[in-house]
Amino acid sequence: MLRGTKARYVDNNHVDVTDMTLTLFTGDQSNTVDTMLLSPLARASLEDKEVTVHGEGTVRLIRTDDFEVTGEQWKFNSSSGKKKKLFINKNVHVVIHAELQDLLK
Repeated sequence: MLRGTKARYVDNNHVDVTDMTLTLFTGDQSNTVDTMLLSPLARASLEDKEVTVHGEGTVRLIRTDDFEVTGEQWKFNSSSGKKKKLFINKNVHVVIHAELQDLLK
């Protein structure tokens, strides 16, 4: 589900979205939120059941309780039956929400 406070039509396959929130669900019976992607400005491309979203500014990816990733100059790709991919080119920060046992052993 793609949401924003404003959308600007670019052409038949592209939309510029302000205050974008892209929410991806698990797709199973629970249909719970799997991943959220947030950015102040992004361009969404919708072609052949493939969703590509990218932007030059900041992005924040939240993967339920597992981890968060932030950065700038990014591209996210998700298509039916394929893995989700996020590429970040600048100022990447990753926070893992898990206990790291025996890290300094």
